Amino acid sequence: MRLLPASIPARIGAVTAAAALIAAVGSTTAASAAVATPKHPALGKVLTALSIGVIGEVVHPNQITATVVGRLYEPREFDHGVRGKTVLLLREGAGGHWAVAGHELTGPHGGVAFGVHVWKHATFRLVFPGTPNFRASISAARTIS
Repeated sequence: MRLLPASIPARIGAVTAAAALIAAVGSTTAASAAVATPKHPALGKVLTALSIGVIGEVVHPNQITATVVGRLYEPREFDHGVRGKTVLLLREGAGGHWAVAGHELTGPHGGVAFGVHVWKHATFRLVFPGTPNFRASISAARTIS
């Protein structure tokens, strides 16, 4: 049983027809995808993510001291930290509003650390406001108590 025509000109014609069909379907699909895709203002920016953790939590008689640490990185490549960018430390207030408690530049591997002192308990979050080349990101909230 033969799937292709026996003569070489017939084979070339079959391959050319198949290539034309693939090109036509591919260009139609690409054109419809281009029409259906909405424009997003952050399109083309590098995705970022922020991790958060608390280390060195020490309880004193009147306060708790700890270090809030985080890492700004590209989520597709966790080993690729984003360096030299400003990260904000936010602290949750009594009314549920977040206030800036500090800011630091990320280190060579995207790491950042903030020393904090709390009296009772406090909830913190890290925020990267974004740049023209990198999208903004917000970490999860962490409570020190």
